[in-house]
Amino acid sequence: MLEVSGAQWTWFMISTDTSNHNNKIMTATYQKGEVLYQMGRFEEALVFYHMGCKQRPDMDLFHQGVRKAQEAIEISLGGKLRSNNQSLKPSIPFIIRRESI
Repeated sequence: MLEVSGAQWTWFMISTDTSNHNNKIMTATYQKGEVLYQMGRFEEALVFYHMGCKQRPDMDLFHQGVRKAQEAIEISLGGKLRSNNQSLKPSIPFIIRRESI
């Protein structure tokens, strides 16, 4: 089980209740994504990083968060990491060949 520090939990709770200025909301959105990522809840973190990208496309932190959350999800599912010019190839042709043997 992943341990969450008091500071991380505090940021998580603050970001949940935040309704102040836009900058504070963006900071809270990013921090909530970070806390969820640190807790191993990568899919939920990805949601918050995407929300931040939609609201503030100029902030690189959200784009980096999306990339690292996607990589963590792929790794946790046992998939390969994608490079920029390589996509994951479907394994259906392999399955068809195996059945015909």
